[in-house]
Amino acid sequence: MMFAFPWSCACAPKESDSEFIVQGASKSFDVQIEGQSDSSGETTLKKVASADSIKTTTSSTPSEGLSGNPSGSGSGSISESSPNDNENDDAAASSTEEEATLDSVDAPIALPVPDVRGMLSEEDLKTVQALEEELGPEAIKDLHKTLVAGEAVESCLLRFFRLNHDKIRPTAKTIRAHLTWWDTMRPDLLIKMTPGEASGMTDELVNNYMPTWHQGYSKDGHPVMFTHYGKFRTKPLHDAGVTADHILKLQVWNSERAARLCGEQSSKLNKDLWNSIVVIDTAGLDPQVAFHKISLELARGFTKIDQEHYPDRMHRLIVINAPSTVQYFYRMSAWIFPERERRRVQILADREQWKPVLLQLIDEDQLPECYGGTAEPVQN
Repeated sequence: MMFAFPWSCACAPKESDSEFIVQGASKSFDVQIEGQSDSSGETTLKKVASADSIKTTTSSTPSEGLSGNPSGSGSGSISESSPNDNENDDAAASSTEEEATLDSVDAPIALPVPDVRGMLSEEDLKTVQALEEELGPEAIKDLHKTLVAGEAVESCLLRFFRLNHDKIRPTAKTIRAHLTWWDTMRPDLLIKMTPGEASGMTDELVNNYMPTWHQGYSKDGHPVMFTHYGKFRTKPLHDAGVTADHILKLQVWNSERAARLCGEQSSKLNKDLWNSIVVIDTAGLDPQVAFHKISLELARGFTKIDQEHYPDRMHRLIVINAPSTVQYFYRMSAWIFPERERRRVQILADREQWKPVLLQLIDEDQLPECYGGTAEPVQN
């Protein structure tokens, strides 16, 4: 899932060139893609933890690099109270949630998983069976633990298969590497932190310079994720000690959040819905950001995360309020994106262009007024 800068879409080795349709003086690239027809509302879920599962305490501030485990300081155990400790019961109960480990308190939510296998074409079913045979039962078992709630393993296998150009052995190799990464990175633990905690930054920095939020659902049920990278500024982030590694961890957090929303929608709508609509607002973008050395590092890092660990998680990418800088970089780099990805991208300059595009995909009551709708703004 791509929550990167608008000039760093998820990319793969070149397949073929395609033509761009340039609209008007703004040079917006408009390519259509087929969607689904189901409608849906927002899902509200609650997590329930058993008091028996609470064992230790852990800090939630990651301290290692992108390839390392999130680590924290401080650990201990919560023991049962004795009859002589009744005076401490209330205090112990009130601190239970704070002292619980990320592993035990927020256990995965049990959601019904759609019968994706029964929905597959004969060709896709053969692909799934071939991948299961190539990976073996142990790897398939390990893959199950990486799935988000509501996601079918067949859906996951086919996402990686499409990434690897429909080849069995390269797909299996990518999945094995993904399993190793997952055990190290533990995105299931990162997602239980705030974005600032997960990335090693502060939430204030994230909200001020890299805000990303869930803005309802599209008409056909896809989660809609907004990100306002027009607010990105290198100097205050540099002054705060933010590195590319921090921002890449934030990318993992954002991608995992979107994946989980897809799982919830798949379960609710009883269909395989594996990707999101991403809207990137570039209003206010500092043109110098594109030329900063960190931008190339981030573009490469975002691409690696999206392709190797969250493949095919982007249903549509719509860049709005795009200045000429964004359009220029996209035109110069679009050839490296597979045609399938290019068909999903639209770069639009002004409100008159992007408002009808958004409203074609998303109902007004899902969008705030500043983006052409009637909903209340979502607080970051």
